[in-house]
Amino acid sequence: MLHRIFITCIILLSVFFGLSCTDNTVGKTYDITYYCFDNENGTVPEKQIKEHGVDITLASNSGDLCRAGHALIGWSTAYDGGGTKYQLGEVYSSNADLSLYAVWVTGYTVSYDANNATAGIVPVTQTKAEAINLILEENTGNLVKTAYGFCGWNTEPDGSGIKYTSGEEYADDADLTLYAMWYDVGWAGSVDTGINDTEFLAVAADDSGNVWTAGYQTNDGAYTYAGQTASGFYASGKNAVLVKFDSDGNGLWAKTPENETLPFDTVFNSIALDSSGNAYAVGYISGNGVFTFNSGITAAANHAGISSILVKFDPGGNAVWARTVTDGVANSEFLSVTVEGTDVYASGYQTNTGGFNYSGPIVNGAAANENAVLVKFDTDGNTQWAMTTAAGDYATSFDDIVIDSAGYIYAAGYKFDTPASDFGGPIATGTFGGNNALIVKYDPAGAPQWAKSPTTGSNISYFNSITVDNSGNIFAAG
Repeated sequence: MLHRIFITCIILLSVFFGLSCTDNTVGKTYDITYYCFDNENGTVPEKQIKEHGVDITLASNSGDLCRAGHALIGWSTAYDGGGTKYQLGEVYSSNADLSLYAVWVTGYTVSYDANNATAGIVPVTQTKAEAINLILEENTGNLVKTAYGFCGWNTEPDGSGIKYTSGEEYADDADLTLYAMWYDVGWAGSVDTGINDTEFLAVAADDSGNVWTAGYQTNDGAYTYAGQTASGFYASGKNAVLVKFDSDGNGLWAKTPENETLPFDTVFNSIALDSSGNAYAVGYISGNGVFTFNSGITAAANHAGISSILVKFDPGGNAVWARTVTDGVANSEFLSVTVEGTDVYASGYQTNTGGFNYSGPIVNGAAANENAVLVKFDTDGNTQWAMTTAAGDYATSFDDIVIDSAGYIYAAGYKFDTPASDFGGPIATGTFGGNNALIVKYDPAGAPQWAKSPTTGSNISYFNSITVDNSGNIFAAG
């Protein structure tokens, strides 16, 4: 009996104290009210309701409050701005009612001028607050000017003032007018008519301002480039194409293979010019067929996959000679070409460990997949030498090449995985189990000088472009 009375007392006490200790903040809310008495336009934000224990984001200038010569920078708990200050959009955590008054500082106007744009609208005028940096507008209204491209803003219409890029910060406490800047795009060369995909993969310009482009067009239909027409021969894939424009963008001629036995894809990946205006285009042909590049110049592929190709064209677009792999056991491809004097260098890769005959020199790869390759020809098409990876079990490739003033060759690309790749003496190792950026230097006779790859790094890297300045500094990008 006493045990039951004890339990009943505990229950009654629990109920009593439970009722008496109920949290009286549950459901409690607080008003946040905004005031502004010196604005000329706009309205204060609507009152906000804050729940107990729940943070709330204070209002920004949602009602577009405006006061001449001033900028709204926040709110204050005191009318004169001397109380606790809050930024626009600041998070408020306190559990208390709050009255907030607009805080103004001196403001400066940043306006935008279309500067002879032919379409689009200028960005809206901005107000910069004193001592606070302002992020300038981008071309938000899509301003355009016929035959010109937009390139930012300037304080003078003729571009002689201070230049500002879109999205740049403006720090000065002063009014500012920014004028749209335009650059002359000159002309744009593309396909006037065509039935399928086309792509230019490389471009070069001669001393007369003529522009050569190389790439491919798809299927056997006719494609017109600024008035010049080229018709592909392979109906089910890619046909290499070479187009020459004058300095005004008028098409001078367009060339693609004229005939193919057992036709398959052909592509030009890169192009280079010599001092006489001749062009050298590299890429690949595919299948076991014979390819005619006009003027009776042919190249016979001997592998069912893809085979490296180098074709010389005179300034009139006539093929002068063509060189491909005369014997090869697997795929090969030239990715880049450059000309220095009477020397022509082509780089890319060959696949598998078998020998590849580059019209004389025969080189054997080290890896079962891609092996970087560099081949030197003269301008008459005679092969001087060929180099590839001497040892290494993983892929390598030379995607671009450049020659310095002393005739040294720099080949850039990648090597795969971390084990060493031997380039005939110089060795490069990787830091990552995928692609690692690579540069190899050769002397004019083809002797490797050194090989460089990243010394630290935990992910993919590769170079697909390289150049050298007059001081011998090398710049590679990828």
